[in-house]
Amino acid sequence: MRQLFRLAVGGMDRQTSPRAMIAALLSALSREGQTPQLFLGKSLPGQSSCGELACGEPDLGRVIASRATRHIDSWTMSRCKASQLVSDGCLDASFALVHGNFGPHSLGPNVQPGAEPNSPLEYPLGSSLSELAKWLDLAKIAVVDASQPMRGHLPCSATHVDGVLLDQLAPADLTRWQVEVESLWGTKVIGYLPRTSAPRREFELAGRNCSLSKELCDQLGNALLENLDLSRLLDVARRQNRPWQFEEVDRFATSRPLRVAIAWDEDFTGYFPDTIDRLEAAGAKLSDFSPRRCERIPEDCDLVYIGGARPQAPWQRIASNHCLMQSLRAHAMRGGRVYAEAEGAGLLCRELVLDSGVSLPMAGLLPIRASQPKLIDGLPRPSQPTTVQATQSSWLLGEAHDFSTSTLRAYEAKAWHLDIDRATELLATSADGEPLIIGSGNVVASQVWLHFAAMPELLARLIAGKSLVSDWAPQLR
Repeated sequence: MRQLFRLAVGGMDRQTSPRAMIAALLSALSREGQTPQLFLGKSLPGQSSCGELACGEPDLGRVIASRATRHIDSWTMSRCKASQLVSDGCLDASFALVHGNFGPHSLGPNVQPGAEPNSPLEYPLGSSLSELAKWLDLAKIAVVDASQPMRGHLPCSATHVDGVLLDQLAPADLTRWQVEVESLWGTKVIGYLPRTSAPRREFELAGRNCSLSKELCDQLGNALLENLDLSRLLDVARRQNRPWQFEEVDRFATSRPLRVAIAWDEDFTGYFPDTIDRLEAAGAKLSDFSPRRCERIPEDCDLVYIGGARPQAPWQRIASNHCLMQSLRAHAMRGGRVYAEAEGAGLLCRELVLDSGVSLPMAGLLPIRASQPKLIDGLPRPSQPTTVQATQSSWLLGEAHDFSTSTLRAYEAKAWHLDIDRATELLATSADGEPLIIGSGNVVASQVWLHFAAMPELLARLIAGKSLVSDWAPQLR
């Protein structure tokens, strides 16, 4: 067993986003010789620390540490699987940094901390950062917004935390904050970002404009290092009594390498890095294509994988890429498999209706009319946790009568309102019968985020699923 520093860092309420502090911590740790791996404590690709859609904000892990942010979750996976994913992500890292939110919203009114959740209603927002910290023995660092009025801002009682980082602090108020934190929470302030710091102000503007740079994050890291008790932070994160036990990851063997074409460009980035790693570990040959630029999908592929995209993706330009649409149809007619989820499912539909009312013809692999819901401040509504119940057998979910709903939990990825045609198979629903996964022959579209690396049975089918020569035919208007 080797030493792995590990921290859970989050706000104590949904209004406090630790994103700036996470960026500063990542940069500070990197500059001090650590190799940090960032994890989001929720199985939602492309999300912010509070679980809201990040609207195309750059991945902090990629920007600062050149390591994609990974995902663990106390709602969608077991303790063993979360531990395995941390092991896999930290094979060449020295520091695991899990971010999210410690707020009491993670537990329903009738659920005791640590209790096993039995339904999505018991975890109204899904994963609990406190539960992940308990599972993985993570030291807990609370991020507190010090720009808010101090009186009454800190709850008198809170889940035990090992330290506090203050964001946007007026340095003259440091002593008062230290006294309040120690008296109410019995712990220390171990660092802060000053409110007057130019990098801190620029970070907010860059995030809104989706233009975050490593240089700006490094400036933010320097601002934190000037006001951080680094030795105390490392002591807290060292977890001397429980060294990390690295675990073996699931491996899958195939008779021949799977050839996977992945939609990837500046618009389509909604994927779980662990899923990509698992595909490569199984010997899959991956190639990417841009839905807006490429005239065809990569040749001789077995599976086309289309993930999530920015809500503001240039759908009109994508729809006008008629050569790519024909390439997708030809692939499906040859018996090739197609899997799409979230915004990516829109490419497979017959018609796409944007929130502006503009109607666009798409690939027509599914006889569906998809409508874009109205965005709120440029964002769709937050994803909610749900359970998935198979209603039809398919190459992805297997035999419906063998499907275990007790182990498959996910988050909604409802980028579109779908008007489902009778010719489309309803493959899976939520507990209350709402359509979640639909398909036609080899083509499957999902309205939930499937973290395949945490779902080994589904991952095995994604890798080895039989390519059926179906009676599929283009469903054009």
